[in-house]
Amino acid sequence: MQRPLVVFVLFKALGITGGVVHGEIYRYPISAETIHLWLAFTIITALLFYGGDKHLFPQDSFSLKPAKTLGRFLLYFILFGLSWYYSFQHTLIPQNYLLEENAPFSGTIVAINEKPHQLILDLRRPDGEKVRVKYTGPALDRKPVIGEKLSLSGQLYIPNQRRNPGSFDYQAYLWRQGISREMTLRSADDIVFLESSEGKKILEIIGNRAHSLREKMVAFVKSYATPTASAVIAGIIFGGQDQLTEEDREVFRITGVAHAFAVSGTAVGVLAGTVMVLLRGWRQWQLPIWTSIIITTTVLMFYGFMTAFPPSVQRAILMALGGLIAYGIQRKVDPPTILAAAALTILLYNPLMISDIGFQMSFGATWGILYFLPLFHQWMNRSSLSLYLKAPLAVLALSLSAQLAVAPLTIYYFNMLSLSGFVANLLAGLFIALIVIFGFVIFVLIFIWETGASWLLASLSLVVEAVTRILRQLATVPGSALTVATPSPLLILAYYMALILGREVFLNNLSPKILCRLQKSFLPASALFLSFIVLTSFFTAATVKVTFIDVGQGDSILIETPQGKRILIDAPGPVNFPQRQREEQSRESFWTTHSTARPYDPGEKILATYFRHKGVGHLDLVINTHADQDHIGGLLYLAQNFSIGQLVLSPPPKEVVAYEELKNIAELRNIPIWESPVTGKDISPDRKIALTVLYPLANTQADKINDSSIVLMLQYDQVKMLFTGDLEVEGQEALTSLAERKLIDLAAHVVKIPHHGSKYFNSTFVEETKAEIAVITVGRNNFGHPSPQAIEAWTSLGADLFRTDQHGAVLIESDGQRLWYQTVRFIENI
Repeated sequence: MQRPLVVFVLFKALGITGGVVHGEIYRYPISAETIHLWLAFTIITALLFYGGDKHLFPQDSFSLKPAKTLGRFLLYFILFGLSWYYSFQHTLIPQNYLLEENAPFSGTIVAINEKPHQLILDLRRPDGEKVRVKYTGPALDRKPVIGEKLSLSGQLYIPNQRRNPGSFDYQAYLWRQGISREMTLRSADDIVFLESSEGKKILEIIGNRAHSLREKMVAFVKSYATPTASAVIAGIIFGGQDQLTEEDREVFRITGVAHAFAVSGTAVGVLAGTVMVLLRGWRQWQLPIWTSIIITTTVLMFYGFMTAFPPSVQRAILMALGGLIAYGIQRKVDPPTILAAAALTILLYNPLMISDIGFQMSFGATWGILYFLPLFHQWMNRSSLSLYLKAPLAVLALSLSAQLAVAPLTIYYFNMLSLSGFVANLLAGLFIALIVIFGFVIFVLIFIWETGASWLLASLSLVVEAVTRILRQLATVPGSALTVATPSPLLILAYYMALILGREVFLNNLSPKILCRLQKSFLPASALFLSFIVLTSFFTAATVKVTFIDVGQGDSILIETPQGKRILIDAPGPVNFPQRQREEQSRESFWTTHSTARPYDPGEKILATYFRHKGVGHLDLVINTHADQDHIGGLLYLAQNFSIGQLVLSPPPKEVVAYEELKNIAELRNIPIWESPVTGKDISPDRKIALTVLYPLANTQADKINDSSIVLMLQYDQVKMLFTGDLEVEGQEALTSLAERKLIDLAAHVVKIPHHGSKYFNSTFVEETKAEIAVITVGRNNFGHPSPQAIEAWTSLGADLFRTDQHGAVLIESDGQRLWYQTVRFIENI
């Protein structure tokens, strides 16, 4: 079947993808993942240019003549290039939006999002800039509404870019919504409502009405349903997981049904179908077809305003509108063409949505259902199964079709493969439909018969509680979800190509000639691929990889040894920092919200996420250099949620609660504890490298926690790296004294600068290290870290100096003879 619009949209989407990836290279240094992404992109482009032509121009078309071939491909290239350029320009944030300001400004509210402990306002400034304001103070005197003008006093700051390999790019996420800067306010005095003589626009009036109605509905659900049920019902109908507890979020994530809170096409489809049935489903009277379509469209658009139009709702409403129009003109609907038209509409409005997770998951799942569901239906029609078996199998087939399409995306973005998801989604499909249908009925009854609505809501609440309990049980089954490393884009491409090829072969859609070619080329291609892998691994030298992870104000270093062992040095936890620094910590992860009272924990939000990205579930050795919270706090979460081979500790000179808690957790989980390793002891779990303890010295007692820091020297053949914790002047002087007497050698190619670059250091210690690369692990703070004196001392030594607050994570790799380094961000050496 000819689908020219589908191919046209694919060409445009590929061009937009090229521009977005180009913007990624413009903003960040090239990494292996970027190279793989480019290779995958090139292969897909070549395949589309090769195979897409026949879908745009039929075989008997005049345009298919050889003389026209060059012209057609020129047309493709122009479309591709213009889309590339257009999207690349959209990725660039104006330079005047990349400055921090501390001055009052005014703006008009364009969006409102109320969370349990936070009010989020998106404001449009007079110059067109869109700013996100997060207010976490006491209740305001009046509720803000869309279209209202405010005057705000506070600091505008730049959202965080990507900080670690594979981490979330919060700045890019906000820019896709047109938001360039943020502001955090905690005092009602900083917000002033301005009187405006301008009348409100019609869209602002509709938005306010929709928001007000949504709040009324959510309040009603909270009044008559249990907390769990109200959070689930409101989340599925209106989208979002803000009302859920952390535990329930994890349950829905593990069981693979978190997609239910993205407002899928189910809600839009049920709403559109219900309205059309009410308007035209009666024999006695029916409204005219186009009148019914206009009313249904109005209801869908109003529902879109209530959900704030996330990508899934945009896609679902556009597809529903396409179906309604086709129904109105009495034409058969072609779902793939309608899907392509929906994607084209969204991408024309905002090309950056191509990289939005919600956009990809929504369109991917819909494509999977359209492409793979007929395959399952054909199999079921051929089988002799009873009707009672076919009904649940049809629901399972629907879920499986969607999961086949989005499974690689789920693994790529969330590093999780939910094995329990196949069972959970069989239940979830019926569960979502039930909530959507009865939810809308309840909301209608609120205005007609509130008592009846409360009775129906109480019944629905019981069902939601029962299903949630089942999902909780599924989540506790061992192996219900597997942590998977982020796959290469090339591997994802191979998965989709194999899936599509398998489907086409099963349905006999490939000609015998093509099948013969595939059979002949399969074995040589497989042999070539395996030979490449073997030769690459044979000629590639074993290396040690050290990553200075960007965790804000604190230390965390991951060492990956030549034999594949993993060593973690320190992990910061929740800290009672001054106010400005808490703001920095609060925006370090996209997944961090104020919906619970749990403090922000870098061990959970940054390190666990980074380890999932790498597929790390076991740490062979964990070392806590000393018991300061910015070095030990995150280990409590990691010790409870990751397998640890051995824990090395340095006892503090005074009692520290976190230290005792960590020991208790280790004992409960049977993790071997090694306190106060002897000076000179090699504690490496890998025989190919040495990890020698240099400090604390034997028979000495530190007066300060910082001076109890374990100092380590890593040596791999000719390359040495020195890790110093928060060693203060006294400890540095002790090591310097030993070095001057030739009892130890402090010379190292790489040095982790002590105590985040504090101004208190020993200059002779700096000279003794002879460092070529010096790394400061630091975040925004009020302690003056790093100090100008420390920066001057290490740079005057001739060392290349890197800071995690500016460079992001610093990755260093060595084969024992040479060093390579890479940073996550583009920043010149200090």
